Amino acid sequence: MPDNMGPIRRMLERYSEEGALRFHMPGHKGLAELPGACLDVTEVPGTDALFDPQEGILEAALDAAQAWGAGGSFLLVNGSTAGLQAMALWAKAQGRRLVLPRNSHLSAVYACALADMQPIWAEPEWDRETQLFRWNAGHFLRHIPDEKSAVLLTYPDYYGRCIDIGAFIKQLDGRDSVLLADAAHGAHFAFSAKLPPDAGTASAIWVTGAHKTLPAPTQTAFLHVKDAAVAPDMARLLRGVTTSSPSYILMAGLDEARAYMQAHRAETDEWLDNCMKFSSQINSLDGLRCWDDGDAARLGFARHDPTRIVVETSALGISGIEAGARLRALGLQVEMCDLRRVVLVTSVMDGGERFDAAYEIFRKLSQQGGGRHFEGGGLTPPRRGCAVMTLREAWLSVSEEAELRLAVGRVAAEPFGAYPPGIPLCVPGECIPADAAEWLEETEAAGAGFFGVRRGRVSVVKI
Repeated sequence: MPDNMGPIRRMLERYSEEGALRFHMPGHKGLAELPGACLDVTEVPGTDALFDPQEGILEAALDAAQAWGAGGSFLLVNGSTAGLQAMALWAKAQGRRLVLPRNSHLSAVYACALADMQPIWAEPEWDRETQLFRWNAGHFLRHIPDEKSAVLLTYPDYYGRCIDIGAFIKQLDGRDSVLLADAAHGAHFAFSAKLPPDAGTASAIWVTGAHKTLPAPTQTAFLHVKDAAVAPDMARLLRGVTTSSPSYILMAGLDEARAYMQAHRAETDEWLDNCMKFSSQINSLDGLRCWDDGDAARLGFARHDPTRIVVETSALGISGIEAGARLRALGLQVEMCDLRRVVLVTSVMDGGERFDAAYEIFRKLSQQGGGRHFEGGGLTPPRRGCAVMTLREAWLSVSEEAELRLAVGRVAAEPFGAYPPGIPLCVPGECIPADAAEWLEETEAAGAGFFGVRRGRVSVVKI
């Protein structure tokens, strides 16, 4: 029995070993040639229930709460998205306005639409030289109203940049405001003091996307609440945004990922050492440079997550998008590319040999060269269009598709923008600005991908 086997897996093993004649869902009955089919069951006696846990799922939730220092934790099989939706619904139920950075992930926008909340948009500053958003706490705080509010921050962001979350929560003192965190990319912070502080050190509620940086299945995450008294309300809200047939395979994998991280803290430190060594090696190559804390600080952030490898490629004379394509041809697939850099997501499963192999591929990329210094286009996202409908009104409206150039001035029915990282250029209810089409065309010419844009057309409210 592996040392990281969690309570859910043990519960499922016991049920499978009973050999009961299965006349219940799922239809494969544990007999089909599917991975883990014998453990893929439904909520029957002996397998517990996700929203009324008494056995293995309850034990797994308690173990997660202990690992992240929470007053209560919930297993999510609908990804971090379900956690964001529940947080938005909780804020609505509490009568709080939601303050949302404009560079939040599109799932937060949909969460607001679902909860029928019109967020207070906090516009971030744009750094034209790096083609990235800056963090300015003073600027952000000016968007927080005097009335009851909830502030939803992304911590860390897609690039591994972390604000000083401890200082920020102190700046909220005296306001009737609570901090919520989209910590989808920071599930691993709880397992090493060498990493930035976990979101739970300052947040009232936070969601961690386990599948992003832990050895967990895709679609799995945790939602944590600091105050145990909030847990019953959160369970009630989660029931409304989660499938009524949760996958026990996913829950078992999620639980075991937590158990693995707790049992292998020494491997976590080794992982960090490998990341630092790899970054140093990349810095020795012509035209390539890895981010460090200094890169984060220059744009107002406190720390950079060393496990999120961000490699600048512009000095090589190529865009990050072209570099990503070249790396793919050489046998390495990165997580994300933008105009100036590529982003690698690493985890504790990346041992020294994998980093050595990655280095050799980057060495070949460096040797290929590129040409003149790449300036990165110097693009500036268009200013937000005026809102003439609420998010929910526009999202639930009858819609039609229109060519982007002809959609200028029309009301967006769904968010659209560049993907990854999934930050909306325009959200439902806003008039599409004139320069949105130009920005998307220039970005597309550089090789970027999009969400909400299909064959050059976007969804608009039907007139």
